[in-house]
Amino acid sequence: MEAGDIRAAGAVLHLLSGISGNIGAKALHLYVKQIYPRVLDGQWPIETEWFDRTTALGNRSADALHQCFVAAISPVDQTGVSSED
Repeated sequence: MEAGDIRAAGAVLHLLSGISGNIGAKALHLYVKQIYPRVLDGQWPIETEWFDRTTALGNRSADALHQCFVAAISPVDQTGVSSED
């Protein structure tokens, strides 16, 4: 691996840490916080499955966020409430 690869990984992990914290993706946020410091020190995570796990947690978080968005924009059945009021 080249030095640029670890810097790029650090930049992505930094973004993931911030975004996952902001949207409440706790599992992703905690995992990234665990592996990010090592990458900042110029070392790859010792967890051999770190990339696959980060990807899986990211996908799970994206799915949950999508479900939340769909629920938020879905019309709510409010019996007795008219849209013309």
